[in-house]
Amino acid sequence: MKRQKVLYCASTDTHLLRFHLPYIKALSKTCDVCVMGNGSTFSHKAPFCKQMLSPKNLLALLEIRRLLRRERFDLILTHTALASFLVRLAAKGLSRPPRITVTVHGYLFSEKLCSAKDRLLLLCEKLVRGQTDLLLVMNREDLALAKRYDLSQGKIRLIRGMGLPARERNAKPIHLRRRLGLSDKDLLCLYVGELSKRKNQLFLIRAFHTLRQKGEDVFLVLVGDGAERETILEEIRKRHMEDTVFLAGEEKEVYPYLLEADLYVSASRSEGLPFNLLEAMEVGLPILASRVKGQEDLLGDCPDALYPEGDEEAFCRCLLALKKAGRLGRGSHAYPKLDRYRLDSVFAENLALLRGGMPK
Repeated sequence: MKRQKVLYCASTDTHLLRFHLPYIKALSKTCDVCVMGNGSTFSHKAPFCKQMLSPKNLLALLEIRRLLRRERFDLILTHTALASFLVRLAAKGLSRPPRITVTVHGYLFSEKLCSAKDRLLLLCEKLVRGQTDLLLVMNREDLALAKRYDLSQGKIRLIRGMGLPARERNAKPIHLRRRLGLSDKDLLCLYVGELSKRKNQLFLIRAFHTLRQKGEDVFLVLVGDGAERETILEEIRKRHMEDTVFLAGEEKEVYPYLLEADLYVSASRSEGLPFNLLEAMEVGLPILASRVKGQEDLLGDCPDALYPEGDEEAFCRCLLALKKAGRLGRGSHAYPKLDRYRLDSVFAENLALLRGGMPK
């Protein structure tokens, strides 16, 4: 029997490496799988650029179009909003179109459609709905959006993410408090994520400035890198918080940081099904996160873990309540729902959905 040709793609190599290798490996046993990102890690490269209107994305579109015409894939499995849009756009008008399964890791627009950008992103999704044979979403709001705006010509399914893999139990200690000059009584908070407007680290810097002015010994470590790094550094300098907020940069392994933190915080404006929260839940850290899609799906049964997005007063009040309660640090909280999101729990179902896109 002829092996099916599959294109598995996302807009960055790091996304593929972090979330998709088990699926790529499993599919490769029965299919000829080509993998496309934005670097040299995999077999194909496209010059994706996060700025939607960048000329690089036109080059990426042309490169993808050439690839689809040359390779004549039977199935395409796309991830990340940018790659999913460009791949489906490139597939328009092909004489032998492949089936396309799109996995949404969080729509970048909300149900309110408040801004011109929101409406533009929704328009892009509508433009390529005819090239969407199966749509997989990860939270209830995105499921409602996909159904309301009819964003797939085929089925729409809710999945529980790509799965949290088993972590390495012998993480090497990094002695974070000692490196930062903190005592055991200082409250050490952690946030892992790309330095971006969507992740909203600037909100946390302002909130921690308020807490420090109230005399609270609270400290924040930001793990990650991104386009907002210089803006964040400038905000830290402007508020004289060099000894309060620390930028750790990009880290391949975040568990050593989680194991030494007292509290995990998130200020995100939008999520799919946030992997960083799953990692914090894995080590039993208390969490204080903005009440937005994805985060609410994970923490909806933990009312003290959520605050209204963008509400600095509420964030500070909730943080101080958690501090007063004294249940801090790893192992202090249990998250019974976490098992539903582990890799060994979701892998078989996800793989069946991906394989289900195979032409007969």
